[in-house]
Amino acid sequence: MVHNAVVYPTPLDGLARNPGAPIPILLKLLDTDSAFEFHFRRHMPVELIDAMVAHPRPRVRRILAENPHVSDKQRARLVYDPDPSVRATIAAGDTDAARGRLTLPPEAYEVLISDEDAGVRQALTDTPRLPEHLWQILLADPDPAVHRSAMLRLAPQRPDVAAALVDDPSVPDWYQGTLLSAAALPSDRFVRLASDPNIDVRAAVAANRYLPHDLLLALGHDPEPSVRLAASMNPLLTEEERATIDYTIRPHDRVWPPAWWFDCLDDLRLMRQAAESAHLGLRRAAAYSPYLPPDQLTRLAGDDDFIVRLLIAENHPDAPGELLVSTTIESQFITKYDQIHHRNFPHAGLAARVASSPDPHTRLLAVFDPTAPASLIEALSREFPSSNASRDPRLPLDRVLELYADDETAPVAAQNPLLPMEKMLEILNLR
Repeated sequence: MVHNAVVYPTPLDGLARNPGAPIPILLKLLDTDSAFEFHFRRHMPVELIDAMVAHPRPRVRRILAENPHVSDKQRARLVYDPDPSVRATIAAGDTDAARGRLTLPPEAYEVLISDEDAGVRQALTDTPRLPEHLWQILLADPDPAVHRSAMLRLAPQRPDVAAALVDDPSVPDWYQGTLLSAAALPSDRFVRLASDPNIDVRAAVAANRYLPHDLLLALGHDPEPSVRLAASMNPLLTEEERATIDYTIRPHDRVWPPAWWFDCLDDLRLMRQAAESAHLGLRRAAAYSPYLPPDQLTRLAGDDDFIVRLLIAENHPDAPGELLVSTTIESQFITKYDQIHHRNFPHAGLAARVASSPDPHTRLLAVFDPTAPASLIEALSREFPSSNASRDPRLPLDRVLELYADDETAPVAAQNPLLPMEKMLEILNLR
């Protein structure tokens, strides 16, 4: 039996992330396994981008395609790449597309939609906010796999498409709930589904916006809690009707809206209805929307529920600075530091708020305060030697070299822009 080995970062990996590494060093890294780290590199010099676009290895060009910190215009250069796997990577986009922003210039999509490789056209179906005329082209694509991918992706937002797939035996079981929650079906079909012995089927149907009202009310009193919860979040209900349903949401319960919800985040009437609801699950669902107007943003940013506030911080481009700080401090999730780079995050003064926190992960936030004293950064690098503190250019050079000399902390020290050139060359020569 073959087991996958655990792969630990190396000094070479750290060097690839070092914002102070000069161009010649970065170019040499392109021909190493550590080129993978350019996925995550924020500062991408033009010379490095040019070299990656022209690099003979498709893997390197795919890495560039997947870096979210590279401008749309620079990434769009890859739509003409000779390797279809690179073009498919560009076509698939990234998470910004799910939040309402296309990640390439419009003309790039016009090129990709006509790509000779079906895999590239199929990859476009992973970009949910494509213009309607491009979806129509994908639905009419002569390649069955492209057509099918477009159908499956459009199903949550197109009730007619979802209905056409409900009885398709080739649709995977895990996707049936998505179809049943979105499909516009005949009333007699809804009657049968609402009494289906499968709990998951009834829960999916309870979330359907086309469900006859009497059936929705009946499912609101289903013996299964998951079915009642799904029914309680259906926007067809009035607040009075919703209040009659026995459902429970605890503070740390995961409550997912139906798949169709994420294609309606720009429906401001629907979002307002949810944001103003007494139903905690609906307020959480509204907090996914990056389109909330100022009054609804303010309302949910002050919600009593931490998850509502956290979702606003994670999803809204205008999330208030104080909310970003407070949710970052309070969060116990793996995504704790994700909002540090939000445009509204107030970094100055952060150290004074967190330096004495009993929570070590919160204390480390002081590193992101540009006004934090070097003495605090050094103290944090000693308390947490493998942390962001050890990457910080405010460290004394002798502390950086001390960290570099230790095998355990050398990978993080290699990310520090103060690392001398001789040490960078040493890392390259030891690979």
